[in-house]
Amino acid sequence: MMIPLKEIEEYYDGRLEMDFCANVRDNNPRHEYVKKSLETVKSLFEGKRVLSVGCGVGVLEDYMANFCLVTGIDISGKKIEYAKEHFGAEYIHSSFEEFTTESPYDAICFIDALEHIQDQEMIIKKIDELLLDGGVLLMNIPRKSIIEKWHKEESEILQIVDRPVDVDELVESMGLHYHTVYRDEYYLYTMILMIKAKVPEYGELTDKEKGHMEGIE
Repeated sequence: MMIPLKEIEEYYDGRLEMDFCANVRDNNPRHEYVKKSLETVKSLFEGKRVLSVGCGVGVLEDYMANFCLVTGIDISGKKIEYAKEHFGAEYIHSSFEEFTTESPYDAICFIDALEHIQDQEMIIKKIDELLLDGGVLLMNIPRKSIIEKWHKEESEILQIVDRPVDVDELVESMGLHYHTVYRDEYYLYTMILMIKAKVPEYGELTDKEKGHMEGIE
């Protein structure tokens, strides 16, 4: 059963002080790892339009604004207000489910966010809508075994939505036009970077390829 988005928004509004302490005051060490990883692939993001989903209080997006045109979105209006007051990136109050844009992005990032969105099938379809051909998809996801362990043994530390994500299953579900170019297993997390390749139109196939396609239709 899906939790209403309004209920999720109220939950994350109530975590503003907690997230400030974890991500601003105490300088989240996971963010430092993400920053170092971004430095190694920065050329893929430089000068590009980037959507960062689940930006929270906006710390990583403020860093990313030094080299790309980043927009952070978050379901929590209070966190977005904080981000706008204290940091320099663009921030929009919106859930991923409800977010729309007239111009697709060059890159989309889910830094510890994908596991907090309920409908994985919707996520995949929405990414495809929002990401340009040739675009970059960066995901940092807690390992499935860790989330499952927390559900069994430490449920009190889980957030309102904290679903186990099978990274291999997710990658396969993205389709053949998404190619993994970087993957790192570290501590409790998996970081994966994919490129969305252009899917050829039928008219772009060679005569030999067309004949093969006709033979299997």
